[in-house]
Amino acid sequence: MGKLIVPASIVFVIVNCIVALFRNRIDELHIDRTVILAGNCILYVLVLISLTLHYRAAKNEKPSVLVRSIMGSMLIKMLAIGIAVLVYVKITKEKRDIAAVASIMGLYLIYLLIEIKVALQLNKKQPANAGN
Repeated sequence: MGKLIVPASIVFVIVNCIVALFRNRIDELHIDRTVILAGNCILYVLVLISLTLHYRAAKNEKPSVLVRSIMGSMLIKMLAIGIAVLVYVKITKEKRDIAAVASIMGLYLIYLLIEIKVALQLNKKQPANAGN
């Protein structure tokens, strides 16, 4: 499991470092760093949960279990992100930061690509006749 979380962990650390190193530039652009950092943390935790589900499912003999885990993790992520967006909208009311939200959407795509790559690697480790 340790090797599986390395790419997501690298992205998490890189994003946090970029926000810390370029905080003055980000502030000049009027982008809320707190929103980016909070969104990055939420996405990272969600990816860790998803990868844990995928890892457990990959150990099962039935290939359908991995597919169900991928679909289930997507549902969990959509619900968690939806709740986070509702909380953000409720807290900020009129002062929403569209640039920060767009940054988080970009991060979501990066984390999604990482998760898909890891899920495919787990699927390759399954024997071709698993479940038969």
